[in-house]
Amino acid sequence: MSVFKACALMVRFTVLFASAVETAKTKEEKHKAYHNLGNTFMLEKNYAGAVDAYKNALRNNPSDDETRYNYALAKKKQKENPP
Repeated sequence: MSVFKACALMVRFTVLFASAVETAKTKEEKHKAYHNLGNTFMLEKNYAGAVDAYKNALRNNPSDDETRYNYALAKKKQKENPP
């Protein structure tokens, strides 16, 4: 896969998950959408966006250990890579 195609695919995922956040009705749907959006931001190295997305995921499901781990990792990466 070319770099261009990989970047285009990441943009599509970001748009898809951002749309899922907007259409989610239940706390569980919102949690999954924000979690996946955070994962996409991490792949893009958009650590500030990932921190916000994981934080919102945790607001909808504070007991999810995977999201809590990802949130901590995103905060660490954000600190190591300031804008």
